[in-house]
Amino acid sequence: MNNIEKTFAKMFSTWNIQLPPNAVALKQPGEITQAGWFIRYVFGADYLDYYADHRMAGPSHGRIHPDGRHESLEAPQVMYVVPGDADESTRQKAEEEFYANNRRIHEELRAKGLVD
Repeated sequence: MNNIEKTFAKMFSTWNIQLPPNAVALKQPGEITQAGWFIRYVFGADYLDYYADHRMAGPSHGRIHPDGRHESLEAPQVMYVVPGDADESTRQKAEEEFYANNRRIHEELRAKGLVD
């Protein structure tokens, strides 16, 4: 097992989720649906990028480097917060920024092949 596989397995060890055999060697994109998780992964020249989502944990996006180092990347936000005393324009601005940010992140994920 190489460092990418070890790091991935450690990250999802609670759910006993691992990359399929030969995934790293073949560097083919894949998808795992297990224990409530939806995980899609793709390979770069020497790294693995993944997008994972679980209804309880929420979305995560990251990169695992050949030395096993994990790098967190931007993932869609699941909510936004505004102060209770915020005026309507502040609430509207927060909502617009929330959706604009998530659209941008989804486009990046789509470009990588991590979401449809």
